[in-house]
Amino acid sequence: MGELTDKELLLLSNYMYMDVSVTKGSIKDILASVQDADGNIDPSRISASGGIDDEGTLTILNEMNAASDDFKALRITEVVNSEGIRGACFENTAGEGTVVFRGTGGGYQSWVDNILGGYQKDTAMQKEAADFINQQCGRYSNLTVAGHSKGGNLAQYVTVMCGNQVDRCVSYDGQGQNRNFILSNSEKVRQAQGKITSISAHNDFVNILLTSIAGREIFVQNKGHGKEAHSMVRLLTDNEFDPVTGRFVSFQDQDPGIRELKAYLGNGVILLDELPSGISKEVYSTLAGILAGVLSTEKSLKYELTSLAVRMNRLTDAVRGGISDGFEVSFSLLKQAQEELNSGIRNITAVRDTLEGVMSQGDQDLYTKLLVKKLMMALLSGVEAECTVMDQMQTAMESITASYLRGENTICSCIQENVY
Repeated sequence: MGELTDKELLLLSNYMYMDVSVTKGSIKDILASVQDADGNIDPSRISASGGIDDEGTLTILNEMNAASDDFKALRITEVVNSEGIRGACFENTAGEGTVVFRGTGGGYQSWVDNILGGYQKDTAMQKEAADFINQQCGRYSNLTVAGHSKGGNLAQYVTVMCGNQVDRCVSYDGQGQNRNFILSNSEKVRQAQGKITSISAHNDFVNILLTSIAGREIFVQNKGHGKEAHSMVRLLTDNEFDPVTGRFVSFQDQDPGIRELKAYLGNGVILLDELPSGISKEVYSTLAGILAGVLSTEKSLKYELTSLAVRMNRLTDAVRGGISDGFEVSFSLLKQAQEELNSGIRNITAVRDTLEGVMSQGDQDLYTKLLVKKLMMALLSGVEAECTVMDQMQTAMESITASYLRGENTICSCIQENVY
């Protein structure tokens, strides 16, 4: 039947947010199991995550039901469905495999993994995704991998780390990879780039996170705003597809504001990567603990009011300058980083003044003088810019912590206001 189309892969990426996606068997049989007596899809028989409501569930399943017989003949042969990660291997009638990963499901560990992915070379869920490809799906070659959001990130990761098995990757609104991973696997990344296509809504704010490793980037329509800009359902409903090839035909330039935000975030990530004495790890650990507690939809006893109270007390200690056992960081570390940056600026300023004094003696030709001065001014400007970004980050973290102490709802509003 050949490789699956953009639209078919998008349907499966949406489908992975539903609990039935880890049911083995053909798509045709699974769809039949969620129909009522009149043969209509009954969304009440399905539980979906990722912000998909009953209307969205019905839209996705009806589109799958209207797809080709070859598509509905796909059989789920292997699944992974542990805490945070979900993936399935779909086998066609020719015995070829396609692996699709779900995006963030809303659980606490999923959000921690997302944020730690900013600096860890390989996160726990990325390793688990690679194990799924190598072990459970080891009998397949020339795999296509896909996924939305976090699922797209995992698909890109396994394309690099399982390159002998993966032949094609399509990432929908998926974030990139961190610099530690890219630098440690530079040759594998280079070989994988040509296999990776990133397809994102023009106003999506997730695909701009970290560093893109996609050889091809495409931006398409999305008529939503706010969190809807990252809706996988809208990628399906707001776009047009070629009726023969199933490819997107409703292209759109990336939103200028999102493009500017991408550049700003890129500078911030580089700054965190280069902080001394492992401070970047401390900052990311703090962000992981705070934001995972806020963004997670998980309501198990482990994260109920008792756990929340403990975290709030630890955060209070951190704000006062003490070490936070809960998040492995104190705000004094951030201040230390600022002091080191300020010290660096003072040292560079002194060196510049010394060089200018030497150049004024006339021992160098004019070209050398101008070149040295230009380099020194550029270096000084760069360090001053990093100090400004660090200042902004510390202010933002203090604001987030203060909001967190006032309650989870407040910080959710705070984060949305800053993003949108």
